[in-house]
Amino acid sequence: YAPPGIARGPAFAYTSSGKKSLCIDIADPEGRAMIEALVPFVDIVIQNFTPGTMEKLGLDYTRLRSLNPGLIMCSVSGFGQDGPWREVRAVDPAMQGWTGVASMIGEPDAVPYLDRTAPCDTMTATQAALAMNAALFHRAQTGVGQHVDVSLMDTVLAMDSVIFPAVVATGGQYRPERAGRFHPLGDVATVRGPDHYFVVGISGSGPSSSWARIADAMGRPELVDEARFADDAARLRHRAELLPLLDGWLGALADDDAAVAALARAGLDGAPILTPLEAIGQLQVQARAMIRDVRQPDGSLLRTPATPYHFSDHPVTVGAAPRVGEHNEEILHTYLAYSHERIGELFHRGLLFDDRGAERR
Repeated sequence: YAPPGIARGPAFAYTSSGKKSLCIDIADPEGRAMIEALVPFVDIVIQNFTPGTMEKLGLDYTRLRSLNPGLIMCSVSGFGQDGPWREVRAVDPAMQGWTGVASMIGEPDAVPYLDRTAPCDTMTATQAALAMNAALFHRAQTGVGQHVDVSLMDTVLAMDSVIFPAVVATGGQYRPERAGRFHPLGDVATVRGPDHYFVVGISGSGPSSSWARIADAMGRPELVDEARFADDAARLRHRAELLPLLDGWLGALADDDAAVAALARAGLDGAPILTPLEAIGQLQVQARAMIRDVRQPDGSLLRTPATPYHFSDHPVTVGAAPRVGEHNEEILHTYLAYSHERIGELFHRGLLFDDRGAERR
């Protein structure tokens, strides 16, 4: 996906930063043979075909492990490598439906909404990376590789540390519903501020609670003992009455800076809901060098998010994403000693591909 004015997809440029690209037709037996010849040189094979595809190609874990006994394979799929849904395809928005995520977003009597930041895909990729690191650590200790099975469904269910455990623990007696501008637990609300909406923590009950502090900041200390707002559940039930009070207080302040200061003085959790453009322009983001200009293969500069890790002894750089098939010749010559003539023949026969197309041939 490339937004207007950008020739190259920023998502690809970001997620493929610093990688090399080898593009082989693995539907062809000779293409598969090239993959098999490369397997002894790698630590990990990652694949996200529909389960069963690698077996049909003859590139399943059993086969590849015979070529490299220490090999780790990570298979990422919608529903996992076994079970009745193993061959069902799934993309991020669909998985938000299957796992209950979408059911929690939106107004109670309206259509459920989707999170368009692709959380299911991104969380699963992160979990796969963690699992592969664990497998690498195990291999370093034992010399033994293994097959890692990671699915979108398992990941999304496991990554919900609040709602899903509560549903499971109560056997379904706890049935959270969409609460619109409130968190389903009733401890956080979206409040209209002077310029932006704000996320504000309003949890607890009694004189030392966040709710007591916000009532005091509003100049309405009597609300602490008001039965309609006595605890999280009560405030959730009576949110239609509470939201105008919160909006009227925070929205009447001079500007968002005044709203942030008022929340801080009261010791409350709160933050404005910024647009993506506003978010990346914050001083903290700049101080952490989370946005960088990266020179692309064509010589142009592309502004892209940086890697979020900060190591004390290993500075992290953001490399350019490759063109498709950019490193075909480098990889095949370096690892398999293919000659320039043989590589040219493979291009001509369509077993190799790069984005230069006819120009390459």
